[in-house]
Amino acid sequence: MQANHRSLFDFLRNKIISQVKKRNRVSGQINDLMLLLRKKCLHEEVVKTPMQESDEAKNQLPKRICICCALEEQASGFSGMSHGFNKLEKSRVVKEVPLAEFCKYRELRPFKKLQEPQPV
Repeated sequence: MQANHRSLFDFLRNKIISQVKKRNRVSGQINDLMLLLRKKCLHEEVVKTPMQESDEAKNQLPKRICICCALEEQASGFSGMSHGFNKLEKSRVVKEVPLAEFCKYRELRPFKKLQEPQPV
């Protein structure tokens, strides 16, 4: 019984190690594709969080995320009419959402599953 247990143990460990290697390889491919997508993306439409002015939020600056490639940026500060975004400053804001909903946009989804843009 011990030998059978040991061989099952070895089989399972080797299977896990093999799957982890596959996951790491695929993860690297996904990262490469994300970099290429973000490089080619025009970042035309974004979702943003509002400026938060509460004791808990400590005046947290707004964030923006591209709905096409999930490039995310936090404002560096407020100056005149600009919040100090770098790559996403000129993008069209299609929706303002609370932070909890904003986080959902970090996962790429097919466009047909994205909510229709709402005027801001």
